Amino acid sequence: MHGNGVSNRCAEQLAPRLPSSHHLNGALYWTVLPAIDSGNPTQTASFLDGLNPEQREAVVQTDGPLLILAGAGSGKTRVIAHRIAYLVSQGLSEPDRILAVTFTNKAAEEMRARVEALLGVDCRQMWVSTFHALCARLLRREAPHIGLSRDFVIYVSADQLT
Repeated sequence: MHGNGVSNRCAEQLAPRLPSSHHLNGALYWTVLPAIDSGNPTQTASFLDGLNPEQREAVVQTDGPLLILAGAGSGKTRVIAHRIAYLVSQGLSEPDRILAVTFTNKAAEEMRARVEALLGVDCRQMWVSTFHALCARLLRREAPHIGLSRDFVIYVSADQLT
């Protein structure tokens, strides 16, 4: 455990799982990344400006998964957005290899907007979504392989007649 809850100790616990998961104070973020070296830090100043030392450590730690545990308002979403931007800008990950999952549409859109603002590009090719949207996207993509049509309908309990 480093600083304010920044830990890379979870890497060995999560390494066997793909994708690896990160639980962040009510939100669970998954990042699909290969194990990589830290890369060239020469153009990272803008992504590190305004971050405290613990946040900086989390952003530039690129050797596998990273678990961030911190209280409300401590900058977890900011760290995740900066880390995604850092990984993409340094060429350590392709945008379509990033997966960030959270519980609400609002949180997913906020995450996407922050990353887009940092990178200055459209981030729709990144997988930034809710659990439900991610699962529906995967099911639609793989539907023919499991004997379903891609245009299936998902019902919720409110759709029930009884």
